[in-house]
Amino acid sequence: MNAKLLLLAAAVAGLVFTGCGEDGADGAPGMDGMNGADGADGTNGTNGADGADGADGADGADGADGADGMDGADGAPGTGGFGTGSLEDFPLSGMVQATLQSDDPSATLYQTVKDLVALENAGTDVPGFPLPQAGADRVRTLAGVDLSLVAAHLDPMTFDPQGPLWGSNNDFIAIIGDGWDGGDGWNAGENPYFTGSSDRALMWSNFEYISGFPNSFQLDTPPGGQFEPIALDAIARGVLPSGDISQPAYWTQDNVNIAIQLWQENIGGGLFTVVRDPSTGRYDIDRTANNIRFDSTSNTLTTITGINTQTNRAGGVAVADDGTPLAANVAPGINGDCSGGVSPWGTIWSAEENVQFNLGEVEDCWSSRNVFDGAGSICEAGSNITWDVSPNGEFTRSTEDRGSRPRDMYGYLVEIDPTAGGSDVPYDSATGVGHMKMGSFGRARWENVTFFANAGGNLVSGFPIVIYAGNDRRGGRIYKWVSNSPWMDTMDRAATRRLLEDGTLYVAHFADLANSDDATTGALGGVTLADGTLPTQVAPGNGQWIELSTTSTDVAPNAGAGMLPAGTTVGAALTDVNYNGIGGFATDDDVLMGLFTAAAKVGVRELNRPEDVEFNFVNGNLYVAFTNHGRPNALFDDGTLDPRSRSDKEMDNIRSDGDGVIMAFREANPGNPGVSDTFTFWVAFDGSTDPGVFNAADPDNLLIDPDGGVWFGTDGNFGPGRTDSAYYLEESTTGPGTAWRVLSGPSDSEATGPTLSPDGRALFINVQHPGEDSDVFSAWPGNQF
Repeated sequence: MNAKLLLLAAAVAGLVFTGCGEDGADGAPGMDGMNGADGADGTNGTNGADGADGADGADGADGADGADGMDGADGAPGTGGFGTGSLEDFPLSGMVQATLQSDDPSATLYQTVKDLVALENAGTDVPGFPLPQAGADRVRTLAGVDLSLVAAHLDPMTFDPQGPLWGSNNDFIAIIGDGWDGGDGWNAGENPYFTGSSDRALMWSNFEYISGFPNSFQLDTPPGGQFEPIALDAIARGVLPSGDISQPAYWTQDNVNIAIQLWQENIGGGLFTVVRDPSTGRYDIDRTANNIRFDSTSNTLTTITGINTQTNRAGGVAVADDGTPLAANVAPGINGDCSGGVSPWGTIWSAEENVQFNLGEVEDCWSSRNVFDGAGSICEAGSNITWDVSPNGEFTRSTEDRGSRPRDMYGYLVEIDPTAGGSDVPYDSATGVGHMKMGSFGRARWENVTFFANAGGNLVSGFPIVIYAGNDRRGGRIYKWVSNSPWMDTMDRAATRRLLEDGTLYVAHFADLANSDDATTGALGGVTLADGTLPTQVAPGNGQWIELSTTSTDVAPNAGAGMLPAGTTVGAALTDVNYNGIGGFATDDDVLMGLFTAAAKVGVRELNRPEDVEFNFVNGNLYVAFTNHGRPNALFDDGTLDPRSRSDKEMDNIRSDGDGVIMAFREANPGNPGVSDTFTFWVAFDGSTDPGVFNAADPDNLLIDPDGGVWFGTDGNFGPGRTDSAYYLEESTTGPGTAWRVLSGPSDSEATGPTLSPDGRALFINVQHPGEDSDVFSAWPGNQF
């Protein structure tokens, strides 16, 4: 079917929702006991006088019925059902599949959308395209596209009712088709991008957090929020005892301990196999496959490479949930997993973002409004910084704090090895097998990760491995990591992964970007150039990469500003205990532990929350979604520290970009970015909440299709007449491009993780936190599937 068929009727109806089942029915009451035996006959009356016998007396009344038999035992709860209510009583996150309906086996959803764009641009009005904006509590998409549910929170991932369950608030999605590597392990020239089978594939989804859930439990206090369906499901499965979870008395220490374990089990990620139904094109989880949950318990183990964590420098190690010490640099669990990526060698990467909410903040010298906590803090000038990495008592499984987590073991890019066979296999450098946290990239609020590849999606022999990621916080920066040794096409996966243990880290300094709003020039901090104009592809801004290490010879961007000495190198600035009013970094490990503080110390230009970073190996550009920023800067325009209070900062050093942009930037050497020192950048999409067919705001996750087309989802657009949606971006060289709406989500949800099937016929997207705001109604997915 070509694009014209999208003018036909709406998509086929969705699947009936049977995710976790309805209430398990009570067993049928036992049958009434049998009636008691008839009472004995009354005595015969006395004989009359001799002669004819008198008539027999009437029978006595029947005896009373015997007591009823005991009721039969209740039947077992239905799998995944609740003790009371059902899934339809709660809004739940889930993964949706949007599939092109076409008899043409070569037709793809992404090309069909581009054909519709071409028709519209040629003057042909295509009804229903782009998808009209609305505030429905359903997923909506184009005519000719079928919607179905792949999985939802608390769905079983196997046929074992006590087995792994689909987690909470799914975010990033990865899909790798079977056979992409020829079945004999990865070799040069093979890549997992849009290759392999579309009939059977390996998938991954992150599970980021639980909506409305507190960071710690209190005795005699119902937890509330999205934990309610988790608790009810646990009661149905016999994990929690029966009782009224809304009553404080229910939450004894024993039940709190179980609840905290459930909390840890509901976040992390899931690795699972899907199969496609040939008759409908819909994907389902193969529940007979080795589907594995990765979570925040010590059932998930990773090795932190490329850094000696402060925990281990102090002679300590982390412990498993039962109190057993783990090996040095082995971390129990993953946490705060937001977005991620897939490497050219076929491993799946999950980015640990807001771990500070669960585990405590390592860089505990900045407020959420970028106010620097200097005097008396760990970052106070005059001495070296010693990060506080001690467990903070949160996220524990008992009052004894067994299972608490050292803070410096979280906030990394995590490489998941699909060949490891389980979640409890920490990376072993000798074999190259197991799960790794990439310490040489450092700690931050990582949102995403992406990899340089050539036009065929492969690593380039003789060139280093190059990886990019963004620190998703207000003022967070973009970083580039370059392996210290080149990759060679004779290397297998194990040898390739060993290269990740040793590399050089760079931070992007957007030198021409406006730092703060300026009413005189019209500059918008983090969006425009300093003169107030938007950078375009034909008139871009300029930036440079700054090596971020204690031995870096690059000149600090703020050298010579204010009272800072001119010509100061980054290495000298970082190790100086007074430079820019911030304490010193004694070692590179200390730098890697606090990337935000290190970048601020040397004056790197702040950015507007880089939500996602994606390398486009078709055109060689890097795309970044800057979602928004409406708070003060940490630094003045010249890169020196703004030590003032929040109220003073808000007078003249603030950013007011509430709508976000997508920027593209291009390395000076796009074919070998490992040797690039500079780059150019421009605005590829400019967000807006104003009414309009093509307006969207707060771009979040990005997708690059096989032809190099850019797609994005949004987070934060829910309001009158609109919801968060997924878009195709039509780019322009002379200004921001045009966003064509393809799919929209239910109320108060985020459209996350857009991913295409290997053959491009299906778009997968996660519906995260529907109805998260307690004042917003949502019945999704029960009202749709």
